[in-house]
Amino acid sequence: MIWIDGTLRPESKARISLLSHSLHYGTAAFEGIRFYKTKSGSAVFRLDEHIKRLIYSAHSFGMKPRWIASSIKKAVIDTVKAQKLQTGYIRPIMFYGKSALGVHPKKNKSASGSHSASMGKVFKETDSKDKNSKHKAF
Repeated sequence: MIWIDGTLRPESKARISLLSHSLHYGTAAFEGIRFYKTKSGSAVFRLDEHIKRLIYSAHSFGMKPRWIASSIKKAVIDTVKAQKLQTGYIRPIMFYGKSALGVHPKKNKSASGSHSASMGKVFKETDSKDKNSKHKAF
């Protein structure tokens, strides 16, 4: 499942226009976030910090994100839950969608998405036992 602008949908139904400004000019902000299996359930590593940086990066492109931080955090968690994964990798992204062609994106609306995937044995499985950990179980 993929979250795009407020809606969870199957990957096959996630559509981005070939006229997207971000596709043509590389104007997008993203984060790569790990989540882990813990005794309390799945936990996202430093989600608050990642989302704050994502929004800051989007602003550096002049984007006016349509979603506030709490909505993006919820989207990340909802995406992981929909995939039924306990550990893996999350990729939230903000980008300019389709509107006007041209180098300057000011006439283009921003769009947001999130995808999660299992990383299998790429990363060592961990179990956070530290009560001061930056992992937040959900």
